[in-house]
Amino acid sequence: MNKHIEENLKHYISIENPEYAVLLSGKWGSGKTYFINKYVKENIDNVQIKFLKISLFGLSKVTQIDEIIFQKLHPVLGHKYAKMTGSMLKSALKIGLNFDSDGDGKSDGRLTIDPKEFAFFSDDKKSTKELIFIFDDLERTSIELSEILGYINYLVEQSEFKVIILANEEEIKSKDNFNKFKEKIIGKTFEVQQDLDATFDTFINIGENAKDVLYKHKTLIKNIFIKAKYNNLRHIRQTILDFEYFYTQLEKKFQEHDGVMKNLVNEFFIFSIEIKGGALNHKNFNTFDYYLGMLSEKTKDEETPMERIFTKYSLQNEYNILLKIKIWKSILLEGHIKQEEITNILNSSKYFIDEHTESWNRLWNYRDLEDDEFKKYLEDVSTKFYENKYKDQGKLLHVIALLLYFSKCKMYNETQKNIMMKAKENIKNCIESEKWDIIDDDDFYDGGAYSLGFFDRKSKYMQEMMEYLEKEIKKSFDVRLKDKAKLLLNDFKNNNLENLEKKLQSEFYGISIFSKMNVNEFVSMMQQLEHENIYDITQKIKRRYASNYDLENILSEEKFWKLVNSKMLKGIKVNDKPVKYKLLKSFQNYVIKVILENFQNEKECLEMRKTQQN
Repeated sequence: MNKHIEENLKHYISIENPEYAVLLSGKWGSGKTYFINKYVKENIDNVQIKFLKISLFGLSKVTQIDEIIFQKLHPVLGHKYAKMTGSMLKSALKIGLNFDSDGDGKSDGRLTIDPKEFAFFSDDKKSTKELIFIFDDLERTSIELSEILGYINYLVEQSEFKVIILANEEEIKSKDNFNKFKEKIIGKTFEVQQDLDATFDTFINIGENAKDVLYKHKTLIKNIFIKAKYNNLRHIRQTILDFEYFYTQLEKKFQEHDGVMKNLVNEFFIFSIEIKGGALNHKNFNTFDYYLGMLSEKTKDEETPMERIFTKYSLQNEYNILLKIKIWKSILLEGHIKQEEITNILNSSKYFIDEHTESWNRLWNYRDLEDDEFKKYLEDVSTKFYENKYKDQGKLLHVIALLLYFSKCKMYNETQKNIMMKAKENIKNCIESEKWDIIDDDDFYDGGAYSLGFFDRKSKYMQEMMEYLEKEIKKSFDVRLKDKAKLLLNDFKNNNLENLEKKLQSEFYGISIFSKMNVNEFVSMMQQLEHENIYDITQKIKRRYASNYDLENILSEEKFWKLVNSKMLKGIKVNDKPVKYKLLKSFQNYVIKVILENFQNEKECLEMRKTQQN
């Protein structure tokens, strides 16, 4: 693709004194650096020339170029001048030449080394080589443009060196002096064209583990790159390096499965390249609403960035990707690979369905079923649903979502209203018989269970169903919590320290159990405790409200402790019961007071966060 550039460079290098430089132009990531590195590597054995490649990126003054040149030449020069110290050799190169960058006859800068001193003896041939200077990243240097152009001008005109410049001409052509410099010193300009085929193999060889998989899906990756239209080869290189690590975190059976790897390569490169191209960020992922309907069915006027990407790459909907959006966000934006969750998702995918896979799970992948298979599994799921056989929250919700979706799509001969009526009946029966607890997992209510998203999650009926489920579970949980609060009170009365520790630190962590407890009964219990037990009891309570505790979720307990505080010493007189009074007073001062202070601090922090967000 860039063969003509190679031929022109070969001719340029062969000229005795061309008195001009060559500019290789191209956008960042277009492959300029790759091209010149490849060219140098192919000509590195030429005994007549020595390439000296210098990146100007990050340099702020010309003297830094001198230092880089010295460092690159020092190993060879050190061989000839073995008895000279580095500082002597370096000072030997310094002569201080003035240079004129814009041709106006005035001195614009000062070189600290004489390029004519650069000739040196090669290690093997003892013959002088010609230096070819390559300056990369001209548009990304902090050195004043006039100063660096004057430097290059002196190399070419006064010292008769050959110079190859790599730059994005579009970024610098409007700057002062560049056009005048180009007319004077740049004899030829070539636009480096991206050579994806050539660079791809080089990039893949960087890694070892995923090399075979990437080669197998080379065409797929190239097509993604072309569709992306960012035309930045660095995106491919960086994504290959990232994929190499991701691949090593997968179980061997997934690595060896062609279908799984094709899907993962496709998704990984799409989302990664779009992130690197600036189309996706944390906000885009966070606002993605688990859209599961066909894009053609969208009614809102404007697509989200994520939906535009789904359209761009013909993904259609979230069913067409193997890992959920939130998993890709975790991997690509947070660097967190949740191996267990990924394993569960892949095991639940269509690639690992076997005779043990349940009918509802098969229906989740209904697009891969033939019609007779679909009808068979739908009938099985429908029968079990109407017989209330699904007792697990996650499975029941998947079944409800599937039946509602198939009804909506006219694939199931039952109305959505009838399905909703039966679903609510099943939920109520399950809650009463199975004692369902509240699932403290936002992903469950927002997305799905068993690492699979709920079908049509944002539909009117599914939102109604999730609200109904949460309300009924909370109602049932609150009733049971009052019973549990009574049992907890008995543990206090009986000084059952082991049970108290387990319940307060584990079972009721983050659960407002004291708000369900009777204040008068608790106060009466404390007043009747044997003195030797009060200390142990109070320590268990104190640990529950430590500063690192999840106080935000139990703020409703504040009212309980305020009432307890106001009643704790009621009926206890210091003259009648001096020890009891002293112990309960200490409980007020060193436990209840601290609890209430912690609650107040927590409320102030919440208010501050709320203010900052607004």
